[in-house]
Amino acid sequence: MQPVALTPQQQNVLDLAAEGLTNQEIADRLFLSESTVRFHLKALRGKLEASSKAGLIAKAVRLGLLPPADEASNPKEN
Repeated sequence: MQPVALTPQQQNVLDLAAEGLTNQEIADRLFLSESTVRFHLKALRGKLEASSKAGLIAKAVRLGLLPPADEASNPKEN
């Protein structure tokens, strides 16, 4: 599979979705409308060939677009 290029806004939406935020919470955090968040999530599902938000996040982790859940919740200290 070719490397997947995400826009900065798509990466922001993906990061917040992976944190478990709702579409409205993502919209509020990024100062977007909820419909814009839905648009970005739909585009991300298309790019990553995922049929759900959970599938999108799992695929993003496998592709290295998101850290695995244990690394995200327990970052290593320097």
